[in-house]
Amino acid sequence: MKRIVGAVASLLMGLGLVLAAAGPSAAVGTGFEPDPGRKCGTTPKPYWKWSSVTKKYVLTHHAVVENYTSKAGSRTKTMAVSATVTAAVTFTTSAKVSASLPIGGLEGQTSLSLQASGARTTSSTVSETYTVQPGTSVFYQGTRQASGSFTYYKPACLQGSWIWTKVPGKVTSWTSEISGALWCKTTPPANTLAAVAKKKCTG
Repeated sequence: MKRIVGAVASLLMGLGLVLAAAGPSAAVGTGFEPDPGRKCGTTPKPYWKWSSVTKKYVLTHHAVVENYTSKAGSRTKTMAVSATVTAAVTFTTSAKVSASLPIGGLEGQTSLSLQASGARTTSSTVSETYTVQPGTSVFYQGTRQASGSFTYYKPACLQGSWIWTKVPGKVTSWTSEISGALWCKTTPPANTLAAVAKKKCTG
């Protein structure tokens, strides 16, 4: 009987499944062996393991604007696309879950409100009007991008014992689109979209 149980455990590991006792909810199912006549107890909660979680500002549009007069004035400029950010979830095995789950998990990791899978930033040119000071300014638009790698563990009852199905993958999303104008003689706060736009002042 013990040999049969050991063979079953080896087969489960090969399929990306582990006994619930191996996870943080180890108290659930501890001491149980697979038994077709036994019912599983209280369902353990799914859980995540995250790595390589990042969040950064990404410039999606920009245009350099020159004011050669000695006074501030209104300028309208069309900003070209410099990057496109798309919310997406990819899975590295055949096991999958709803894309909303990893994005929701990433929200918890980053404390950001993120777009649903498939959403993308504006992929066409954008025109804006701002009042600019004499000299060089940058019109810009962009967003804050978040990404990370995950393993999602979801429980399943197998012959009287809880097992975990591992669902590994990667997720990327973004917050909302932000636009503005920056006079190149100013120094914006670090870790802002304006700080990224400032780099366009020099070419």
